[in-house]
Amino acid sequence: TQVIGRNNTALFLISGEHGLSNVHHATAYALLGRHPEVEVQFASFPKTEKKVARILASANRAQPRAKPIKFHTVPGPGYGESTEKMGKHISNVIHPPGIRGVNQFCRDMQIYLSPWLADDYLLAYRALGKILDEVGSAVVVLDSLFGPGLDATRDEIRLHAVLSPNTLIDMFADKQPWGGIFWKYPALGSGYPFPLPCKKIPSNIFLVLRFIYSVLVTPDLKEKIAVLKANGVANSIDFFNLYRPGVLWMTQAMTESALPLDFVPPNVTTCGPIVLSMLTVAEQDKDLDAWLKSGPTMLTNLGSTQKPESQVLWKYQKLGAFDDDFVFHTAKSYQGRFRFATWLAADPPSILESGHVVAFVHHGGANR
Repeated sequence: TQVIGRNNTALFLISGEHGLSNVHHATAYALLGRHPEVEVQFASFPKTEKKVARILASANRAQPRAKPIKFHTVPGPGYGESTEKMGKHISNVIHPPGIRGVNQFCRDMQIYLSPWLADDYLLAYRALGKILDEVGSAVVVLDSLFGPGLDATRDEIRLHAVLSPNTLIDMFADKQPWGGIFWKYPALGSGYPFPLPCKKIPSNIFLVLRFIYSVLVTPDLKEKIAVLKANGVANSIDFFNLYRPGVLWMTQAMTESALPLDFVPPNVTTCGPIVLSMLTVAEQDKDLDAWLKSGPTMLTNLGSTQKPESQVLWKYQKLGAFDDDFVFHTAKSYQGRFRFATWLAADPPSILESGHVVAFVHHGGANR
């Protein structure tokens, strides 16, 4: 029996990385606005505190009765910092698709599933155990890739739910009947189309088996798991048992726009987009708002447009040193219809809600 704490309290345990945790921030914001009687608390790494404070400030403007969010700091490096400590960065994770890139993909996946060193993992795990005892929440809301949070919650048998930005096929391919993970659905990192062509099935089977082997057998993960087990964390980094039949699993997937699955577990809820839009563009970035109003806009971080009456807002971050004069030469030739930003001060949903965006080109991440 799972332990249920104080009524009307929700504790979010999150890694804090944008791609993983935006769904938790958006959910907390909705709770504060629509259910002000609910007490929301967060436990995460230090860099997340500022965003949580921003969520509360915006919620209070919309709902003055919303209760303050209490933030609990988790010690040690976060997910992103831990990944970089292991030598992985956005500049060196690119690999060829399919069999040509499977060795690097599987080697890197060991890091992505749990990037923390054993000592850092234990530090976060023990701190989270104390926070769980202190808060005693009615429910704990988990990030599916925040291993220390998952383990601490389950070891204390706390009532919990998993909130994930990932699509159904990411998490439940192994639950498909007749071994569909091997022959029906393209393997992670394969680059294969869906439906899977018959000629690709043999190599797809190999890629899936290679991935399973890398998670279950490879020495790096096994060594880390052994250290954690010796320190009382019995079932850590168990990728194939993230899902549990008795635990609510919520995802922002949309069945209408996802690969069709033959089986979706009954305790899995597809919610559709879970995005954070707290303020209008004008309230967040007046200059950008004025620029958006000057014409139909394509919001993109990949390319440009040839439609002559359109303008382009391009989120553009350089990774390493290279000559980018070609980009700015093009921008100058179109007299202000290109706008570049390394980071968007306004929330992307608010830009889309402005009514001035006619197309949104993005990288295909789960939060898009």
